[in-house]
Amino acid sequence: MLTSSEDCFACTDPCCRFSPHYPSFFPVFTDEEYEAALALGFSEGLFKRESENTHRVTFKIMENGHYICPFTDGVKCRVYEVGPFWCRLWPFFVMKKDGKAYLTLDSLEYCPSLEKRTKEEILEHAERLREQLTTSEARDFFGEYPNLILPLDQSHKIMVELDLGVG
Repeated sequence: MLTSSEDCFACTDPCCRFSPHYPSFFPVFTDEEYEAALALGFSEGLFKRESENTHRVTFKIMENGHYICPFTDGVKCRVYEVGPFWCRLWPFFVMKKDGKAYLTLDSLEYCPSLEKRTKEEILEHAERLREQLTTSEARDFFGEYPNLILPLDQSHKIMVELDLGVG
């Protein structure tokens, strides 16, 4: 794993903070992830149905001009064990452009854990993720949840291309 849970729990930087200018980056939970969060005692009011089988987190609390994830207690994530795909993939994203899918890194966000890694280590991890994200099970997952693949944003650096058969 590129980013350890210890690094994440010790971090106070932006991965759980979201710009109001980019609501498409607010985390999306699959039905299974949503049900798991509800089983932990979280309210349905923290979500808005996004599609037939996904739910987007709603944000209300702002700090320094950013929305704060309702699942963070300021130190750690309270849904870490059942957190959404997007959060588990952080600091990477799956994005698409012109019928191709890519694993990307956001060049505008800051992940302190990445500073501990060399460029080679980050690229090696991206290659390992490519292997995991292009299995038949992963392709089925993206087929079931196509809205988890975002349009490619200019602030994102393409790390590797993913063979997902996106349209």
